[in-house]
Amino acid sequence: MPDLKILHKNLKNTFKYSDTDLLEIIMNFVIIVINPLIFYNVVVHCPMWLVLLGIPFGLFSIYKVLTKCCVGRDLSYTLNIGQLIGILILVYKIKSLAYPILFELIVFIFLKWRAAQDIKRKARRIKK
Repeated sequence: MPDLKILHKNLKNTFKYSDTDLLEIIMNFVIIVINPLIFYNVVVHCPMWLVLLGIPFGLFSIYKVLTKCCVGRDLSYTLNIGQLIGILILVYKIKSLAYPILFELIVFIFLKWRAAQDIKRKARRIKK
């Protein structure tokens, strides 16, 4: 378990210097806070467990961003993508809110690709 000072330092460095890490934190904030609020107020026939599943996934993802763990980030994006696909199927059936979820899905697919590239880059460094 990393020290809180290290997590705080990584968070400050992320806000100052990193663009994709900041995108990851913002998108997880959307998954954690915005999606449950939207679905709670707008969609009546939505199983809320599917939407609320994003809260632990998003917190896990933010933690892995702050600890700079490539493999954990890749896993968390896989979980987020699965949850968003489930929500997208549900939203498509009731014909509402498809575009914001589709946009989130596209961004998380990009972040998963980016995390996979980081894992490959790290594996090449270790191999040499």
